[in-house]
Amino acid sequence: MQIASGEGDSLHATKLRSDLAYLDGDIDLAYARPTLAEYSVFQQLDRKAEAGEQKLDAAMAAAQRE
Repeated sequence: MQIASGEGDSLHATKLRSDLAYLDGDIDLAYARPTLAEYSVFQQLDRKAEAGEQKLDAAMAAAQRE
């Protein structure tokens, strides 16, 4: 992510918290067991999150070496 201003980091964190709060609220309303489609979406998002975490870890390690 290329951030040109000093406020960019805080804007990204705010958007992320907002998105997570929305998902938390949406999940909190469910009183039934997830469907197979919902499990499938979870698995896709989980793989994306793991890939993103690995990229972040690699970027942080590269930054620490510099």
